[in-house]
Amino acid sequence: MDGMITELTVSNFRHIERLAVSPLGRITLIGGRNGAGKTALLEALWLLGTPNSPGLAMSLDAFRGGHDGANSPTVPGVFRNFDARKPIRISAKSSLGGAHRAVKIAVKDEPVAVRLAQSGELEIVEGADGFHIVSAFENEKGEKYVSRAWRTPHPLGSEPKAAARISEEKARIPNVFPVGFMSARRRDATERVSANLGKLQLAGKEKRAVDFLRNLEPSLTALTVIAIGGAPVVHAYIGDNLPIPANLVGEGFSRMLELAVGVAQAEGGLLLVDEIENGLHYSAHKGIFSTLFELAVEFDVQVVATTHSRECVIAAREALGSKGADDFAYHRIARRDGKVRAFSFDSEMIDVAADFKMEIR
Repeated sequence: MDGMITELTVSNFRHIERLAVSPLGRITLIGGRNGAGKTALLEALWLLGTPNSPGLAMSLDAFRGGHDGANSPTVPGVFRNFDARKPIRISAKSSLGGAHRAVKIAVKDEPVAVRLAQSGELEIVEGADGFHIVSAFENEKGEKYVSRAWRTPHPLGSEPKAAARISEEKARIPNVFPVGFMSARRRDATERVSANLGKLQLAGKEKRAVDFLRNLEPSLTALTVIAIGGAPVVHAYIGDNLPIPANLVGEGFSRMLELAVGVAQAEGGLLLVDEIENGLHYSAHKGIFSTLFELAVEFDVQVVATTHSRECVIAAREALGSKGADDFAYHRIARRDGKVRAFSFDSEMIDVAADFKMEIR
């Protein structure tokens, strides 16, 4: 990534009319009550980091248990108040000279025309109905790229009841940084976790994941991938025992395994984690953040995570607060007077809140 994101501005997204958050550090925690906009902030970063995947805007609701986009003819819930007249705008500034990048996501209520690769002519897409999504991205150099996504009710020539799909026309955008997203509700696929561990092993850095997970399981000696029924599964060596599937070690262990190898997946980019404390005992928080920071620096990854845990915030401050504003930041998202706002806490403010048992979540 060309420098870490230091400032984020979001407009007309979910229930956010306009929200500016600054600074963002190597590791940034976002707190706030349910429905304040914490997860929405992660989703906005996800969209900004994947500007050539406009179908994501149509399918994001599925991550919250809603329609999957392909089977919903309505405007996605990512648009504020489902108002398609107001485009979503997400922009960020970078630590490299304040470089700016932005994405504008809009709804077009008109036929979808795709430019043919060979002739260069425009052809109306048969079978596309309703609206389509246009994602216009501008990078740090001022170069602009447009991608589109639309809902196709069923593949041409298939039965009317065949599964719908989201089709995309992707712009070829250079130097798009990788983005990983860890949902609070969905677990990452076993195959992906295994593949990410394999990436660490090929780089000779799997010990970093082992060190990270020892914060939860001190007797862990190694990780390996073993195929079961033809599918790769991460196994853990605990003490002198035979390796056991990682998911059998514990829920918190599996969650943190996804986090450790997710850093490798997002090398040079962003890792977004919803409710990072899920499955963790508070006593492990400080060690987790200390080792996570080392992993993030080693793989040049910026981590932005939400939390409901007071202990999590205080432990992160104890582990990272002395490293500086560029390394750790904490913001609390809240609704005031019908608007979503961000309140920033520096290390001293977190210390005072901890001493006087003030609410900071």
